[in-house]
Amino acid sequence: STTDLIKRKYRKQIVTTTPCPSTDLERFQPMKKRKRISFISRWVPGKNVELFLASVISIENQLFEKGYEVFLCGKSQDGVIESEVQNLLSAAKHPEIVICPGYIDSHDILPESEVFMSLQHINNYPSQSLIEAIACGCYIIASDEGDTRLLVKEDFGACCELNIESISRCILDYIYKDDNQKQTIPDSARKFALESFDIQKSVEHYLRLITED
Repeated sequence: STTDLIKRKYRKQIVTTTPCPSTDLERFQPMKKRKRISFISRWVPGKNVELFLASVISIENQLFEKGYEVFLCGKSQDGVIESEVQNLLSAAKHPEIVICPGYIDSHDILPESEVFMSLQHINNYPSQSLIEAIACGCYIIASDEGDTRLLVKEDFGACCELNIESISRCILDYIYKDDNQKQTIPDSARKFALESFDIQKSVEHYLRLITED
């Protein structure tokens, strides 16, 4: 979405768009899924940690009844967001479903996660953790910003607005899918990753730029 803007600004330069994002498709693969909803991010303004947690708490009874756990991974530099997180959890009826492990390698959590959340104020494309989650066969719930819809397809995800009602509705829509529907999601996401995130496409693109006269 920024290519035309950059072209207008740098009229004398050649501007190209890398054909696709990429990730390590061997390292990030689906494993047996657990009833886990994962949010992995630096805890900074714009990532909407508190909004995510407030959305979770608004449907905590349903999540608890369905046996889901919520991994809220990351930390802030100044501890302010941690304080807000603890305040929200102190008012929850089922705080035990929310696990806050701090920073954690996404490889250690995404392969077994059913759902991955990405709620940035700005473009989710091409968020590295997002493409890792798709490669791991996660169901994606992401904020409908920028070019996010190029990555989040209906077969394995949904785009939401940045408010509690929209986020919680998307989560509920997923957890109440029947098991047959859920079982198709990892394969759909993985198929898209294999078709779209192969680093060789980017390598070939740059080779052409270097070798063309």
